[in-house]
Amino acid sequence: TNREHFAAGIEFGTKVPAELRDLVFDPQTSGGLFLAVAPVHSDEALEALKAAGVPASFVGFVESEAKVRLKVG
Repeated sequence: TNREHFAAGIEFGTKVPAELRDLVFDPQTSGGLFLAVAPVHSDEALEALKAAGVPASFVGFVESEAKVRLKVG
């Protein structure tokens, strides 16, 4: 499953509820939740998505590769 395959590379904050943790591993949303954009273009991309009627929000940033590949809240 997605959880079995990716769990070792994901770190969740203590306040992230179980239902949001489940969303990260949901096969219906895997890959569709995140979009990486260069920081210099992030505001422009966010506004373009919203203007197109796509619910979007800034959720984080990308750093050099580390043991934990994704940190959630």
